[in-house]
Amino acid sequence: METSFPKNEIQVLLLENIHETAQELFRGEGFRLETVPGALKEDELAERIRDVHVLGIRSKTHVTRRALENARRLLTLGCFCIGTNQVDLKAANHLGVPVFNAPFSNTRSVAELIVAEIIGLARKLGDRTREMHEGKWRKVATGSMEVRGKTLGIVGYGHIGSQVGVLAESMGMRVSFFDTGSKLPIGNIRTCPSLEALLRGSDFVTLHVPGTPKTRDMIGANEIAMMKKGSYLLNASRGNVVALPALAEALKSGHLAGAAVDVFPEEPESNTDDFLTDHGCGELSAGGSGSGRGGAPHPQRAQERPRRAPRHQPHRQREERQHPGADPGHRSGHRLPDHGPRSRRVERRAQGDRGAADEHQDAHFILRPAMRKGP
Repeated sequence: METSFPKNEIQVLLLENIHETAQELFRGEGFRLETVPGALKEDELAERIRDVHVLGIRSKTHVTRRALENARRLLTLGCFCIGTNQVDLKAANHLGVPVFNAPFSNTRSVAELIVAEIIGLARKLGDRTREMHEGKWRKVATGSMEVRGKTLGIVGYGHIGSQVGVLAESMGMRVSFFDTGSKLPIGNIRTCPSLEALLRGSDFVTLHVPGTPKTRDMIGANEIAMMKKGSYLLNASRGNVVALPALAEALKSGHLAGAAVDVFPEEPESNTDDFLTDHGCGELSAGGSGSGRGGAPHPQRAQERPRRAPRHQPHRQREERQHPGADPGHRSGHRLPDHGPRSRRVERRAQGDRGAADEHQDAHFILRPAMRKGP
């Protein structure tokens, strides 16, 4: 590939661990490549891109007007993801910097994740995983179900939403979707005339919409109230699409049986940063990890998890500590150490159909109702 400007003088900066294939392509063409494993904050980004010609980012780096104005040589900006809401597009357009995205980059990956979360919620896999880590054996299927014959409602029938529909239909689910634009459904998937109709008729609702002012808090208390009692909500689109306090309240009350949340309003810029501190997304666990009255949550750290009995203890005591269905805070007269309201367990036992938010140790959060004690 020939360029009017020598390629070995074109400086390329790739942030956020962009795949090695992209790095190999740039190096193979002779560009000067620099990589950064994480995202950069505004001040550092503005300084680093001063003499950069090509900038590549993912979703965590926010490219502001100030950063763009400081990039005196920037020729183009590539978003190695679907969304571009992390870039000040008006400023980029004003400065003549074209912005590209990759609309098909992770379509299948997200679609498969949603299908896995639907099955995980339906079969309560998150609960069973957590209980095994706590040393409890609960071979029960109470409240679990097959997804075949259940109705999946898809909000946003774009690249990802349509793929989710294809996969869900192949598993025997009834699929419907709602989209603000006119979309041609694939297979036997039905179109819903309104968001309300979709919410009222779905056992599972999954969101696949862009992050815009119109979609901010599009699923709030009123919309959740429209959903079936005992249904599930999944969000893998943008963190501000769902009002998390309303979601937490619906889980506590038992109106929703569970939720899978893969995105949050505020996320760490790197894998080493703390998560769920005092940011707004902490409201996710309201009523569970804080004081029970909206206190700021605190992640359950490794040293605070209930431990299994040491192997040198008598076998009988080990059996008592691992008795299925027992409250981990009361087994064998033992109470877990209380390090204050912010370090208490996210799980709150409840009576009847009341639920609680549950913080799991998985890559994302699955929220579910509190399990009743053993059958």
